Amino acid sequence: MVVTLLSIAICVGATVALVRGEFSTLAAEVLAGVVLVSFGFAVYGMLRIALALIETAGERRRREREVSERRKAAREESQ
Repeated sequence: MVVTLLSIAICVGATVALVRGEFSTLAAEVLAGVVLVSFGFAVYGMLRIALALIETAGERRRREREVSERRKAAREESQ
């Protein structure tokens, strides 16, 4: 998550610097490369975070289902 936030900050900062246009052609090309790489890392990190949230929700549902099945089995045994 830290890498994702850092990548977003770098991407925004480098984009703002490019829009201002105060750099030579070579520096602008390097900054454009930095923007592309940091944007890639930011997208990758956001996808990883989203998938981790989905996985966590699925794991929580699985645990709740196991608990309810155990309780149901215990009630049937006691009857």
